[in-house]
Amino acid sequence: MALYNIPNSTAGIDGMLIQIVQEVPSLTIMFSLFIFCFVLLTGMALQQRRSGIVDAPLWCTLAGLSATFLNLIFSLTAGIANSVMLAVCISVTLFSALWLFLSKGRFEN
Repeated sequence: MALYNIPNSTAGIDGMLIQIVQEVPSLTIMFSLFIFCFVLLTGMALQQRRSGIVDAPLWCTLAGLSATFLNLIFSLTAGIANSVMLAVCISVTLFSALWLFLSKGRFEN
């Protein structure tokens, strides 16, 4: 018995992705978390280097939107992403957008 079954590549890329997700169920969760953290940390670091300040609510909202759009694309094909992961991404995006709209900007007194 093999440790990992190689996916069938004749079914197309979505078939391969579904088989990979069946073998490794946490793949979509980890990929979404990677995209969220990459957008958040990279954006904050580049803004810090360029202007000297960081707008954390903005980058958290943008990272949440990126992860939500990724999960929306994944949810188009049945078996790749589930509705719980999509709901978590949407709620994180909504809470970070609320944080963004309620936070005081740097040009406001």
